[in-house]
Amino acid sequence: MKYSNQFISDELIKAFPDFQRFISEGASNLFQSRGFQMEMETNKDRANEVYKCINRFVLNKVDIADVKDPLAELGETYAEEFGFETQRLAVCQLPEMSPQARNIPRKGVNNQQIRDGILKERYITANDDFTNLITKRFFNMKEMFVGDYGVSTVWAGMLKQIQNSYVKHNYLYKKESIHRGLSSTKYPLKDTQKITLSSWTTSNGRMKPTAAEIAELIEETNLLHSEIETASSTDAFNAMDFDTAVDNERLVMVCRVGMKAAIKARLYGAPGIFNKDDLTIPYKIIETDNFGGMYKVYPVSDDFVGDGTEKTFELTSTYDGSPVVTVGDTATTAFTIADNAITFETAPANNAAIVVSYNAKLYPVYVGENDTDTTLAIGQVKGYALTEGATTVTVTLKDEDIIPVDPHKNVLAIIVDKGYVFRIVRNPLTVETEPVNHLGQYVNFSAVSMNNTAGTDPLYTVIEILTPEN
Repeated sequence: MKYSNQFISDELIKAFPDFQRFISEGASNLFQSRGFQMEMETNKDRANEVYKCINRFVLNKVDIADVKDPLAELGETYAEEFGFETQRLAVCQLPEMSPQARNIPRKGVNNQQIRDGILKERYITANDDFTNLITKRFFNMKEMFVGDYGVSTVWAGMLKQIQNSYVKHNYLYKKESIHRGLSSTKYPLKDTQKITLSSWTTSNGRMKPTAAEIAELIEETNLLHSEIETASSTDAFNAMDFDTAVDNERLVMVCRVGMKAAIKARLYGAPGIFNKDDLTIPYKIIETDNFGGMYKVYPVSDDFVGDGTEKTFELTSTYDGSPVVTVGDTATTAFTIADNAITFETAPANNAAIVVSYNAKLYPVYVGENDTDTTLAIGQVKGYALTEGATTVTVTLKDEDIIPVDPHKNVLAIIVDKGYVFRIVRNPLTVETEPVNHLGQYVNFSAVSMNNTAGTDPLYTVIEILTPEN
């Protein structure tokens, strides 16, 4: 049997009777006998090219990007209908009576005495906003596909990206909450909330601890577990001095990537070890790549000229370490840097050239509502500047020049109550549609979840496991 383009067109319509609903009117006509004949008479080459493409290209599969929350098992979520400020109260213990006390009045306490209960309170302001947008172009969708598989699957994948961006937003915010908790100046961690190991070996950024280092880690975590288990109550492991019983079952160990592999390689791989299950971390391990607060620095240089009397010079950018200073042609270390200024022990000579090279902190510049680049989302980082709060990108970066900085580089892990990290949802994620033009050919799907709260509660248990300072 001889096949023609027209025959193929007729058979396609029989096999996919609904596909014409998903394509443009011109394309629909082309897939009918009458329309094909007209096209052959007016533009034979185009008609044949269309069928060449159809016979060569077939939509085989649609892969849809996905995300996950590696810290899903950490944190608690609360739904609140009202409010902007969140109040939390803790009722403290009464003072206990010593078992050595004697000569207690038989009638007991003085009922005319007044003793108020002790409350600890904290307030948390709404600080978590989320919004995103995706546009559905109905006309373009109809032109792209000849079957409903392509249309429905691709569009479902696009809508899924709204949910994906929400999941990732919450994950990143969870890490930033941990960072703020560990860095708090209002409720700083106490010495009893820090365990410093003797040593910890890494190689090329990966954990390579020795068997002795793993043994010390296991010993310290098991000792902590025993201290908690045997304490009637304690205020040693929270930053608010809240004396309470601590439940080991509520604690998890959030550690850097590689901990599980290191324990398995050093402990389970060792020959002649008996009862291996009892010789390990007594807490559930959750791995993370960092504990939030990550930022970037950029190498800069400031030039000054000495006058023979001035010792202090203001730096032009936010200083973040690694200073290299020359006065004239001579390198020097006779200086201090504080409050973004360099102070020399001796005033540089008159007309002496001073060069101060250092790492300057980069501040992110965020996309605002008036930005015209539709490929970027509101709140997305579009570049960097050397001043905080800038709205214009002022630093042109090369990847090799950017230096990432981890403010918690010496934190190997935290042992933390599941409720230490929390989220309060006042406005759940909602997706609304709105036509962009009067024909409704473009429809915006906007996702919004505003005025929520994410943070850490210093009343809850958190213990840092630290490596020695580098």
